[in-house]
Amino acid sequence: MEKQDNRATPSFPAWRHRLEHAAEPYLQGEVQRFLQVLRTVGTPLIEGLAVHFLYYDPRAQHVAVTGEFTDWGRTGVVMPLTPLRHTGLFHATLALEGSARLEYMLVVDGQVIVDPLEGE
Repeated sequence: MEKQDNRATPSFPAWRHRLEHAAEPYLQGEVQRFLQVLRTVGTPLIEGLAVHFLYYDPRAQHVAVTGEFTDWGRTGVVMPLTPLRHTGLFHATLALEGSARLEYMLVVDGQVIVDPLEGE
């Protein structure tokens, strides 16, 4: 992962809090605003040494991420993404020990895919 300019990147913990506490009538509007941000800045969101993997698909049941940091799942280890309420958003955070450039793929319901919101 190359470090992105954090001044232009929204804080994922702040967005997560906002989505976790949004009243039901406003939740989908908040989700759509967050997705607009993600389409603009790309994913994963990088904040210092924290890498936030995010995926959106309301039909998905199980989402995980695999990559160099999981030995590409060769040992059966992948990092599961946690669903965020019933929004269709899934997330996981990887804490790095220093700067790194890592390759990764998402595993959605058993199928390995490229992150559709991946930033360049």
